[in-house]
This record gives sequence, C-alpha cells and structure tokens, in this order.
Amino acid sequence: MKKINLSLIILVAVVISLYIFLKPKKQSEPNIVLIFTDDQGYGDLSSYGSETIYTPHLDALAKRGMLFTDFHVASSVCTPSRAALLTGCYPDRVGLPNVLFPNGAWGSNPNVGLNPDEETIAELLKQKGYTTAMAGKWHLGHKQKFLPLQHGFDSYLGVPYSNDMSKGELPLVKDNKVVEVDIDQSLLTQRYTEFGIDFIKSQAGKAPFFLYLAHTMPHIPIAASTNFEGTSKGGLYGDVIEEIDGSVGAIIQELKDQGLLENTLVIFTSDNGPWLSYGNHGGSAGVLRGGKFDAWEGGFRVPAIMSWPGVIPPESVNNDLIHTMDILPTLIAITDARLPENKIDGQNVLSSLQGKKTNELQKRIFYYFGGSKIKAVRKGEWKYVVGHKGGVVIERGIDGINGKTKEVYHEEALYNLISDISEQDNLITQFPERAASLKKAGETFELKIKAEARPIGIDE
Repeated sequence: MKKINLSLIILVAVVISLYIFLKPKKQSEPNIVLIFTDDQGYGDLSSYGSETIYTPHLDALAKRGMLFTDFHVASSVCTPSRAALLTGCYPDRVGLPNVLFPNGAWGSNPNVGLNPDEETIAELLKQKGYTTAMAGKWHLGHKQKFLPLQHGFDSYLGVPYSNDMSKGELPLVKDNKVVEVDIDQSLLTQRYTEFGIDFIKSQAGKAPFFLYLAHTMPHIPIAASTNFEGTSKGGLYGDVIEEIDGSVGAIIQELKDQGLLENTLVIFTSDNGPWLSYGNHGGSAGVLRGGKFDAWEGGFRVPAIMSWPGVIPPESVNNDLIHTMDILPTLIAITDARLPENKIDGQNVLSSLQGKKTNELQKRIFYYFGGSKIKAVRKGEWKYVVGHKGGVVIERGIDGINGKTKEVYHEEALYNLISDISEQDNLITQFPERAASLKKAGETFELKIKAEARPIGIDE
C-alpha cells in the first residue's frame, strides 16, 4: 500500500511538473497603446463635460481605469510637445523648443529633427524585446534621418508633419518612403486605426508590443469619414472627435478579441490645447483659460485617460500634477527597462497610477515653456505667470477660416489653481513672497536647462 501511494505521488509530481513546464507562459510585461491626439482641448470629451460631443468609448475607458484632472504637456504647440513625450525631457533639453516647418517657414531650419542620439520610449522598450509600431503624425523632422524607424519603431504609417503645412500635397509615409501625395485627409483616422488593428493582430501570442497612435486630427484642416460626417451635435469638429472615439473603441475591441486587453496599458491624451482662433473648427478648453500657443492652463492642461486592468483602479480620478514627460520613466519602471543615458526631466508616477497618494507630486515644480523662455511656474496649487507678450483671440473664425488675434502684454500674475482654475483672480499683491519664490525658481531653471541642453539633429 505504501509502495503504491509513493508511486502515485511520484507520478502526480511528474505530471504537475510537466504541466507547469509546458503550459504557455503568461506575458509578464504589458502591451502598451499610447494614443495622442492633436490640438484637442480639455473640454472636448463627454467625460470632461462636453455637452455637444459624445465619446462613449473614451468614457468607458475612463470607467475601466483612471481619468486625470491635472495632466499637462510640456509645450502648447506640436513639435516640442511630441519631443517631450517620447524623450521624457523638456523640449529645450533636446534642442526642439519650437515647431518645425518642412519649408523653413518662420525662420525655422527644414533640415533638422530629433537628434538620433536621443533615446525614445520605442528604443528603450525594444531593448526589452518589445515590437514597436507607430501610426500618425510624427513632426520631429521629415528627413529620413529623423523618421520613426530611425528612432526605435519597427514600422510606421503616417504624415511627417502637421496637415496644414503641405499646401495640398500632404505626403503619406510608410516606413521610410513616401507612398502617397495629396492624400484624402477624411480617411486618415480610419487608416491609422486599421494600421493599429492589423499590428495588434500580428502581435497576438508574440512578444509584448508598443503601439504609438498619434492622430492627425483635430488639427486643422479637420475632416471626418462618411461614417461620421454630419453625425455629431458638435458640428464637423464634433464629428472628428467622435471618429477618434470610435477609433479608440475599435482598438479596444481588437485587444479584447485577441485576449490582450487584460494585460495592456492604454494611455489616451492630447499634444496641447485647442486652436481657439479657428472657432467652430477648433476645440474647447472647457473651464480653462486660453488654448494652443498660450501659457494658460488651456494650452498645457489636456484630457488624459489610462486603463490597465488589475493595476489602475477602475472608476478612479487622479488629481495629481502629472505630465507627459512622466510617461517614459513610468514605462521604464513598469517594464524594468533601463533609463536613457542622458538626463531626463520626467519621473516615475506608477504609484499615482495605482491610486496611491503621494505628497511628492504636490511638491514638484512644473515649468511652462514658450519656445526657450519660461512663461509660468507651477508648484502645488500655485502658478506664477511671467509678464509676457501673448495673443488674444478677438474674433473667432468659422468653417476652417482663421479668425483674428492681437498681441497684448500679460502682466505678471499669481493664481491659486484650486480655487481659481480659470486663472481670473490675480493674487500677486496678496502673496508677493510666494510669487517671488516661483519666479526665482523659473529663472534658475531656465539658465540651468540652457547650460545642459543637447544639440538638435542636423541632416548635413
């Protein structure tokens, strides 16, 4: 009897060992889907208070995960914001404080881009075995030397710069080659989505992947496909946002169909605030002041939603001061990849994503850059605004025609963003010492980052 029992025990042990050894191993690192829209305002989603734009898929994503109320970008214009997202650095640190123009407009150099020596999210994740892909707007240099495949992406489909910079000849690039010119912009959201879905299908059951989906819309000129045109209460702009929402829904559904959703971190946000001078073809910053180009919250504070089942608590709201530069170091912490060799400015905020309260995020200082100049400084609830020249919309445009703006001088100011999120009540005379402290911090950091700045990439 004892002999039989011992044999059975040995047999069971062998079977269990074989099962554990042969059983498909669960992927430990999460897949990552990063969705980045263009010029979408803080008030452009129904989950952020829009009464004319309906975004059920993004609302559902927020319900499954976390909605951010104090999430910022590093610039209120395109190129620097995208450079900061992918490198974890303030734009001036990587030599890209201003928008790039392919034709050298506004005194820009058409032969520059993100320096190949900079390490992007894609490059760092590739070193951990991730397969990487990008669809959409790049805007970090249109010469081949600077395109996505030279910055860590295995495949790419998209446009190299903003969709208003080509005068009717917007190129579509696949990997490193232009494959179409004068493309139908109403199909861009759909085509990017199809690329993303095909990529997800191709990766099912394989190594973890990173998909960067950077929508061209709703940057002007806006356009929606026939399935969405004329369907929103928010006009054509609403159609465009609702199509992006549909794109998010399609991506989520594909992740679900492939059995990948439970182990995928989905991040949705915008590159900067709305282009207000375009009126009904521009978005809304909601209760926030200003928009694109501005140092006000409407230019820098953007909608952000993240979902990762089992890690990010569902139906949660995050009020911490977080910005896009934090995404790189947070993904590094999640995947156990290495940090870039060069200095970065973001920090790991994984504990905040997990719903844990952290006081250090309220003590950090955030700098609002306009080009290479600091226009505002934020610490906790307080925001100091440097006296500076800025644009004010005096007449909003209509149906794709730009309105009128005028340059004015904004006096230095101090705002409490908890009691005055719309930045209307200047408290600088009541709290001069607090304002002076933030001003000094900004002046010190501006000099520091100039001394530490690394060179822009140049195509000789």
